[in-house]
Order: sequence, then structure tokens, then C-alpha cells
Amino acid sequence: MPSLQAFLDKGIRLIDYELMVNEEGKRQVLFGKHAGYAGMIDGLHGLGQRLLALGYNSPFIHMGQAHVYPNLECVHTKLRHVADIIEDQGLPDAFAPMLFTFTGSGNVTQGARAIFDDLPHDNVTVDELPFIAKDRYNDRYRRRLLALQVNAQDYVERIDGGPYSREEYREYPERYRSVFATKIAPYTSMLVNGIYWESKYPRLMTTRDLAHIQSQRELRTRMLAIADISCDIGGSLEFMSHASTIDSPFFYVDAVNGLEHKDIEKPGVQINSIDNLPTELPFEASKHFGDSLYPYAKALASGDLKHP
Repeated sequence: MPSLQAFLDKGIRLIDYELMVNEEGKRQVLFGKHAGYAGMIDGLHGLGQRLLALGYNSPFIHMGQAHVYPNLECVHTKLRHVADIIEDQGLPDAFAPMLFTFTGSGNVTQGARAIFDDLPHDNVTVDELPFIAKDRYNDRYRRRLLALQVNAQDYVERIDGGPYSREEYREYPERYRSVFATKIAPYTSMLVNGIYWESKYPRLMTTRDLAHIQSQRELRTRMLAIADISCDIGGSLEFMSHASTIDSPFFYVDAVNGLEHKDIEKPGVQINSIDNLPTELPFEASKHFGDSLYPYAKALASGDLKHP
């Protein structure tokens, strides 16, 4: 706010390029996919570190944080290496099957999936989760990950038991409640959160929801990590208390004991909530931004104020 006030006081023109939209209202210059790329890379890195701290080696230990790679091509090369290790050596038995749950379907989630999809995986549905849990000793789950893509219709329900309506949910969200904590979270190893959220909507998970999951002994290998790429502080995930940083990307929430800490060996779900993720991929993010903005800048420079 002090920076914004300085712009106002000095009469400086401030342009927020990310608010530029076309005739259909679609944003034209944005970093969403790059946030998704970096958030997923960091999430895999953090998961590998967390598992090692718990005493388990895993293929994810070979993943670095996004900013250590010169470009995305290097990232995909590393992912192919990790994929080979998953297929050859497998995943830790104690944590299989490893389900990665992706919320949302916008640019952020698309970016995260573009990274994750390099790894060997099977796409599953919400209805399949109880059956997969019963079949958890299937050897297939040692050499492949599971991916679950969910949207609102998968994790909210009408309080009165009526059918879900997308239009009604947007207009009258108070008629709905989240069932993510009972329907999806107990099966999830890592949550990749990319949804748009406002306070009028029910939270994806509350702190009480997390405490209940963490208190269940049979769920001790679930909800290991959260890549909260949306980074809504106290938002869709009530217990996400602050944005982390590139230098200190992870913190842990032990909802049972009401604790938040940074000790990788202590109980708690690992949370990655960096709010400037695209800066970890400066080359691609800058090129993408420049390429997106250039047609508009060129049109303005030539005096065409309507469109590029």
C-alpha cells in the first residue's frame, strides 16, 4: 500500500498488465502457468525431502527446487530421470498408492499438470478412491502415481441434499458445504491447490478438518504435502497462514496440537505457499510475458488504441 500511495502522490501512471482482457473478458498477459510449473516442481522437491526426513528414500529426492534449473527443458530432462527411477525402483511401500489431487482447471493447474504428467501415472476418479484404498497392496501402485483432477462438483454438496448446480453454487454458495475432507483428503498424498476462492464460498478444508485427518492413525501416510499455488492466506485452506519464500519455501502445520513449525522431522502437513513462484523460472516467465504484451505495446506505439 505505501508503494501504491507513492504512485498516487507523484502522479505516476501505473499499468497492471495482468488485468488486460480481450472482448470475451479473458486475461491476455499472465503468469498463471508459470506459477503452476514452479509450484509443482517445488512440491515434488519438498515431498522428496519430507519423505527422507521420515526415514524413506524416494525418487523425488532427485528433484531440486525450480530455481536451480536453467530452464524448463532441464526440468523435463530431470523429470524423465525421476520417471525412470519410479518405474525401475518403485515408490516407498508405506506410502503407496501415492495420490496427487489437483484442484481447479485454470492456467495454474494446467501448468502444474504439465510438470506432473511427465511422471508415470494413472488418472482416477473420486468414485474409484475407496476401491483403490482397499487394493493398496497392488504392485502397480509401487511403480505408478495416481492423479485426481477435481472441480467444485466433486468436493461440494448441497446442504439440503439436493443436486449440484454450477449456476446455483456461484450465485448462492451458502447453500453448499465442502466434503473434500471426508471424500478426497483421506486418500490424498499431495494436494496441488489451484482454485480461485472468495470468502463467500465454503472452504476446501478447515483447520478442524485437517486435525481430524491427522488424528486418525490409519491416515498417517496421507496428506503429506500441499502445494498451495493459489496462495490465498486463510482462504480455501483455513490453516494456510502465510506466504512462504523461495529461500524458506516450506512450513508444517500440526493441527492436532495447534502448532505451526519448520522442523521437517516433526508431525504436520508440509505446505509450500510461495506467492512469487514465476520468478523461479525467470527466462521462460519473462519471455512469455514479453511475447504476450508485445502486440499491445506495438499497437499503442503506432497509435492504434483499439486492438493489436
